[in-house]
Amino acid sequence: MLSVTLNEAIALRQGGELRKARQEAGFCAELVGRFADPLATTLEALESHARYYGTLPNAAPLNPAFFRFQRSQKAAWMQSVMCRVLFSARSQFFHKLRVLRELVQELSSDFQAAALELDAGTATNPGELWDALDLLHYDLNTCLRETLVLLKSFFRVLPEEELGAFEKAMQGPAASRLSAPRREPRLAPRLVPVGMARR
Repeated sequence: MLSVTLNEAIALRQGGELRKARQEAGFCAELVGRFADPLATTLEALESHARYYGTLPNAAPLNPAFFRFQRSQKAAWMQSVMCRVLFSARSQFFHKLRVLRELVQELSSDFQAAALELDAGTATNPGELWDALDLLHYDLNTCLRETLVLLKSFFRVLPEEELGAFEKAMQGPAASRLSAPRREPRLAPRLVPVGMARR
């Protein structure tokens, strides 16, 4: 729903219906939590189950080229470097989960703040915020795809007798929820997309 609503908002803006586009951005601000919270819960469930039971899949490092924002790319690059330094598969797996969880929380919080500012009609540079929404959404989708790959790998090594415990972990509350939305998105330096930095 987040993707559909954001696409509608961008199409309305391109069609000149700015008031409706801003309203759709407001809907996106509500929907991003519904996208990010289950994602954070999944990553936490994977971590808690792996720590308790020791069930670990192989995990490839994050690829910085799959992200659009400089901050996301830097986090992915650092994670891939750490994979070369952290020799155990266990350390690599937990580090990747932590980086993904932090990215989901920060990207979704920034998305929400930018969408709320557009909805309020108070943005001094709305074009920059619209671009940021599009790219934040892209990076959130990348986090989703990375999480799905981890989850599939995890299910391949998960013993049948641990399925019930993992299901309970998935239904439990996420320890880290989205922080309260900021009314002023931090567009510099964290939210400036690659190639859009101010000169």
